[in-house]
This record gives sequence, C-alpha cells and structure tokens, in this order.
Amino acid sequence: MDINQLLRLAVRAGQIILENGGETYRTEKTISKILENKMDRVETFVTPTGIFVSIEKGEVTLSAIKRIQNRGIDLNKVAQVNDLARKMAGEKEVDCYHYQEKLSWIAQGRKYSPLLKLLAARAACSSVSPMIGGKIENTFPVLINSILLQAFILWLEHTSLSIFMIAILGGAFAATGGLVLSPFWDGLDRIIISSIMVLLPGVTVTNAVRDAISGDLLSGISRGVESLIIVLGITLGVGAVLNLWMWTKGGVVVAPPVPFRLNSHRRLFHPFQ
Repeated sequence: MDINQLLRLAVRAGQIILENGGETYRTEKTISKILENKMDRVETFVTPTGIFVSIEKGEVTLSAIKRIQNRGIDLNKVAQVNDLARKMAGEKEVDCYHYQEKLSWIAQGRKYSPLLKLLAARAACSSVSPMIGGKIENTFPVLINSILLQAFILWLEHTSLSIFMIAILGGAFAATGGLVLSPFWDGLDRIIISSIMVLLPGVTVTNAVRDAISGDLLSGISRGVESLIIVLGITLGVGAVLNLWMWTKGGVVVAPPVPFRLNSHRRLFHPFQ
C-alpha cells in the first residue's frame, strides 16, 4: 500500500465533505478514520478554506495541504463519503485506485436538479408567510417571487461573483419582485420576508454553532462571520431597493395601491402601510 496515495485519498475525501456543506470536525474525523489504523500518527487541522494533514509511518513523515475555494450544499455527497470512509477504516490494506475512482464518481455526481431547487424554494418560502401573519392570498405572490428569485440565484452561481455580491443582488431582486407584485396582492413586507428565505445561510449558521460547540473555535468564528456577511448583503440589497422606491415617492413611506385588504386589523406588522 502506497502511503502517498493513501494520504491523497484521505485528503480528497475530506475535500468533498468540506466543499458540500460538511462541518470541519466531521472532515477531520473522516480523514482520521481513514488513516488512523494504518499509520503510527495522524494529525489533522481543517478550516472552512483549507485542509492540513500530517502522517507518520515508521521513519517516514508526510504532509498535505489542500486549499478549499468552492463551497456549496449537497449533504447527499457528505453521507456517501462518510459511508465510504467507514469501509476504508475497516480495511488494513486499502486499494487506493479503487477508492479514488469511487470518490471521483461521488464528486462528479449530479447535484440537486434546478427543478427540484425551484420546487424546494417555493415550498420553503410559502410556508414562512403564514408564520408572519400572511393569509392564503399572500402565498401566490410569494410563490411567484421565490421561484423567480431562486432561478436568478442559480444563474448567479455560474458567474464569478462573491457570496457577498450574490446576497446583495438576491436581496435587491426579492425587494423588486415584492414591489412589482404588491399592487396586486396585499402585504409587501410578507412577500419580501418570505422570499428571502432562500438566501439565508441556514446550513452555514448551523455548522458554525456545531463547530464552536465541538471546540473548533476558528472554524466556528469564520463560518459565523461568513453568515453575517451574507445577511448584511441581503439587508443592503433589500434596503437599497426600498429606499430608492421611497425616494421616487418623495421620501415619504406610502402604501402601494392594492385591490383588496382582507382582515387588515389582524396583521402582525406592516411597516410600509
């Protein structure tokens, strides 16, 4: 068994986990699980942007560094790599070429289809509207706006824009869609708030908390800062469009015209009306 190949295999497995939404402690555990019963000593250090591994076998010491530049969400790939790591951990002699092919197949596997993402965005956003006081009539503009916003985000993901710029443009798009749809359906704030659910960094926040709890303070802080940057970008995008809209109205906060206002006395809040 070539320990160079084995080290590259372990780093590749960790890279797939980290690039697809896995926590840093899970990445370290997976790498260690693959190597620990085959090496004399294994040391791993993982951050959201890099993997550092050092191993010792007899008098041979090897180290590997892998830069992580692309990060997304595909927990199915994380689960597949975890299963593969358990199999490799139970083998004293690992066929590195065989498992490299399996990891390549997992990494190149098709992510969630655009249609599935659009349907998931529609379901997630429409379910938020009733939680903030929305009625049945509010779900229709939310459905339209969330689907268009998700399609816009999918297009932006193929560009070289940073997550901050994507958050700004996504927030601006959501606010613009809300302003366009609000004359036909009541509840501008509900349309915007429900639609931006697809932009919020839920998995990133969860991973930040889990990393911090598990003792990976550096990763927890960095993921927390990343989440704050995304939220700040969404806020800037939405705020810029709404301020521009209010400026065209003479600087006065006014309600857009709507054809019907059912049960207006039961609204939880409506800052624009």
